[in-house]
Order: sequence, then structure tokens, then C-alpha cells
Amino acid sequence: MLPGPLDLRSPDLSASPGLETYGTFGSFGTKLFGAEGSSGSLADLGGAKILLDLTRE
Repeated sequence: MLPGPLDLRSPDLSASPGLETYGTFGSFGTKLFGAEGSSGSLADLGGAKILLDLTRE
């Protein structure tokens, strides 16, 4: 079972692979960290692209 929500979305993805990290800080000591990675176009899958976004509070 997955710990937390599963979110499906469809942003525009680049044909090139990439990785981006991010972090936010708020009031009362709240914080959020994450990383988002995209596969780029996968020729073996007909040009499909995969996005994975992991966050931690």
C-alpha cells in the first residue's frame, strides 16, 4: 500500500530526460521537499514519456 495520496496529472513533458528538485518553507515550521524526474521520449514504448514526482513533508 502506498503511504499517501497518488496524483495523476498531465503536464507537458520534454523529449529530453531531466531531474528537478524543489523545497518550500512556510509558517509554523511547515516544509515540503521533492524531486521530479522525467524520462524523455522512450522509443521502445512508441515515444511515451514518464514523469515521477516524489514529495516529503
